[in-house]
Amino acid sequence: MRSQALLAVAGGVAALSSGVAWPLFAVLFGNAMDDLGAHTSLPGGPAQNTSGHARSQRNWFYTSELGTLIGFLCAGFGRLDDKERLALSFLYLACGCAAASYVQNLCWLLLAHRKTAGLRERYLRSVLAQEVEYVARGPAGVLHELGEEAKAVQQALERMPVLLQHASTVVAGTAVAFSASWELALVRSCFT
Repeated sequence: MRSQALLAVAGGVAALSSGVAWPLFAVLFGNAMDDLGAHTSLPGGPAQNTSGHARSQRNWFYTSELGTLIGFLCAGFGRLDDKERLALSFLYLACGCAAASYVQNLCWLLLAHRKTAGLRERYLRSVLAQEVEYVARGPAGVLHELGEEAKAVQQALERMPVLLQHASTVVAGTAVAFSASWELALVRSCFT
């Protein structure tokens, strides 16, 4: 019984941490785009603008010159240390998410199988403790009921980590949205 509680807690923590990965990925991706855009100077951007008025800098994916894209890929990175830090952050997040997903699925599948086996054992003991008339209606009926109920319990337990994962994604996403721009998040929360 204690091992089943430990499996549920470990699977729940892993499911919650797996759900937090998506909002963290959004933050890291936003930082990557900010970092990539901050250190580049493309044609038409403020660095090469010789006319008196300042035009807004175009993003690299809107330019149509292949040479500009190749120049961006080769020389536009500027500080390489920030890029390495960002790449390592993506790698750490991916490894953490993979480990959490594995632990989540392993724990909840083991828990579902153990609970189902315990349910089948208790159900069979209670059937054998009944009068003969109850069992006489045929072993197929009793076995069919047992199989259907055990299958329903197992499916419910296998869906629990998905519920926890999506709930933590919603909570963490909302927290990230309110910390980034509480005005926009407040307006957006009215439409959901």
